[in-house]
Amino acid sequence: DLGAPGYFYFVLAALLGSFFPFEIKDFIFLVGLICIGGMVANLMAFLYSLSVIYIFKNTPIQSVSARGNLGFNAVVVDSLIMGFFIGLALFIGQFLELERSYWVAVSCTVIMQGITLNSVWLKQTQRILGTLLGVMFAWFLLGIHFNALEFVLLMMFLVFMTETLVFRNYALAMIFITPYVTYLAEEANFMHYDTSLLVIARLEDVVVGSILGLMGGFVIYKKSLRVPFKFIANLVFKMKI
Repeated sequence: DLGAPGYFYFVLAALLGSFFPFEIKDFIFLVGLICIGGMVANLMAFLYSLSVIYIFKNTPIQSVSARGNLGFNAVVVDSLIMGFFIGLALFIGQFLELERSYWVAVSCTVIMQGITLNSVWLKQTQRILGTLLGVMFAWFLLGIHFNALEFVLLMMFLVFMTETLVFRNYALAMIFITPYVTYLAEEANFMHYDTSLLVIARLEDVVVGSILGLMGGFVIYKKSLRVPFKFIANLVFKMKI
């Protein structure tokens, strides 16, 4: 269902960073942590790729379905639509004063990654249903104190189940994705908050964001709805801005 997900991680990192303020004096230290984390992540991905190719002798990776021709419509107009709806999602989350409003924009981004309108609709439905079950699982896990080794094993289990299920049934995968990303985003905070409030806020944000993502998907895949965005994109390029 997905094309190249590179922009999603950029949006996720930008949103999380913007909602977790820090002292200016810590800037260099935090940048260093990001660099180290990026290097470790790339090393792990490299070792994983080598093991898949040379140890497990996996079959060659199949090409991902393209989202049409990479022309003006796909590169500029689609980007304008996505940017508009992600910004709208963030604004609505802030306007409604949702507890973790960045998840509204994240959910909106994920839903609009579908390569057809049908996949957008299906993913929106599965994300909401899966998150409903996932927040219950997250609430249960957040109430348990894990030591360092147990926490590592827990995260390994959640990632394993996510990767096993995500291409088979996205709703089932969301049951494990929800506690995983909740730990990633709230690891420094969940001990200071009521876990019930955290999971309820997560569910609210996902529902609102998924609905907005569905609206964005309609605009992307319905030619008549794309017209205003195409006009704006053409106007900007003609002005050479």
